[in-house]
Amino acid sequence: MYSGIMLLLLSACSANTGNEEQKEGGNTSQATEKNESEKVTITVAFDKDEDFFESRFGAIEEKLGNVKLEMVPFFQTWTELEEMFASGTVPDIIYSANFDTNRELLEADLVYPIEELISKSDLNLDDINPSLISYARSFDPEGSLIGLPDGVGYKVLFYNKDVFDLFGMEYPTGEMTWEEAIELGKKMTGERNGQNYTGLLIDLATAPLDQWAVNPVDPDTDEVLLLKEPAFKKYYDLMERYYNIPGLYDVGVDGDWFAQGFAAMKVGYHQTLMWSDVEDKKDSIDIAPIPTWPELPGTHPYLTTTPMIIMKDSKHVEEAFAVLKEYVSKENQLNISRTMSSGTVLMDKEVFEQTGADVPIYEGKNIDAFYELTPAELKRQSRWDRIVDYKLEEFAESEDDAATFLRKLQEEVEIKIKEEKAKMD
Repeated sequence: MYSGIMLLLLSACSANTGNEEQKEGGNTSQATEKNESEKVTITVAFDKDEDFFESRFGAIEEKLGNVKLEMVPFFQTWTELEEMFASGTVPDIIYSANFDTNRELLEADLVYPIEELISKSDLNLDDINPSLISYARSFDPEGSLIGLPDGVGYKVLFYNKDVFDLFGMEYPTGEMTWEEAIELGKKMTGERNGQNYTGLLIDLATAPLDQWAVNPVDPDTDEVLLLKEPAFKKYYDLMERYYNIPGLYDVGVDGDWFAQGFAAMKVGYHQTLMWSDVEDKKDSIDIAPIPTWPELPGTHPYLTTTPMIIMKDSKHVEEAFAVLKEYVSKENQLNISRTMSSGTVLMDKEVFEQTGADVPIYEGKNIDAFYELTPAELKRQSRWDRIVDYKLEEFAESEDDAATFLRKLQEEVEIKIKEEKAKMD
């Protein structure tokens, strides 16, 4: 497979070189003058639309002056890359969160070693959230940094003061444990004035597990760790208690219960208020840190990101790096953070304080809750982590206790890995 990819790349590069030579066959001095005045085009293989691309990269093109950024649609599959290379397109930067694609890029030696570029620049990796750097390293078995992080979604607890008042409960003022959150949720799950309410929605259901930053499959041995790693049993025990809250799902209306005012608390990404129709309830909603484990006080779930990778065969490595360097600059991160098109990748108090400044619905909210906890760090990823389905909906409806369900799930994952390995032989 990889030898084929390299041939495609060589063909693409040869085609490009031939075109350049043909162009130079005319008036050389005029062509040189023209080229000197033109901007360098940096292509970015990107999996969102043009408007989203502009919100992330638009200011960079203007700031650098010597580059023109061009988006190439890319939905993060290896097949797409093969098709790109076959057509003669070699992106300068690839925006990919797909573990298999990134691993294949590494194994085919197509990733430019970005740490070499960083070492020669004034970019300080210590300015970037260490959880994001750790995650960007976790794709590589050797722990090399495959690219710079594009952004992040922080996880927090939103709460509706009106529902708290209706049930006579005090608002959350700071960090609480998951057990405390579940107990509080129980007290606000029930009927008031002829309407049923639910106390706690854990929409990001794996958030409690992500605070442990554990792998379901050992990256070195492929051993399934669901029964061996204690964090999984703790997690399923917790979710069992949550799903067993009497009346948890008895609200009796469709749609987003929190947005409609029928849920007291909701665990969600920090952009949740932008995505939900809560305009008429905005004065009643505020934000607290996501609940934590007693064993892990002050710990946020590990952060994920899409590494922005420079292709080794890029003809404009230095310019591509300049784009990424500007992307993580304070100026650009302020723009991104103020509009909340993403969370900032930086560890910068001023950028933190400006989060959502251009988004009216966040005015007066407890933005500090986004950054109050320290994110855990995921050190490695297994190629098989992605096939592990925690089946939480099935668990919620099951009569099995946590230990029984985990044992069955362990067996299913082991079988699935064997089947996937057989396909590779």
